[in-house]
Amino acid sequence: MLKKLYIIFNIPRLLPAYFLLCVSKNKDILKEDISTWQEWKGVGYLPFFYLMTMYKEFRNIVYMRIGRISLLIKFLAPTQFSVYN
Repeated sequence: MLKKLYIIFNIPRLLPAYFLLCVSKNKDILKEDISTWQEWKGVGYLPFFYLMTMYKEFRNIVYMRIGRISLLIKFLAPTQFSVYN
């Protein structure tokens, strides 16, 4: 229950990333990544927000697929390591 609340409270912080995902030229690849991670991790609710909140590795993938524009929102949900040097 607490984990679900934590995810819900993080949604406003992650909305810019979700918007960039929706307008990205790689959105089909990103949706495929989400479904793969969702199956792998057994996520049943709010998969994008759950994965972005709980897994820094997934954030790295999202920011890499979105491209350089992700630098504008990366401070909202930092990555495990820098995607762009």
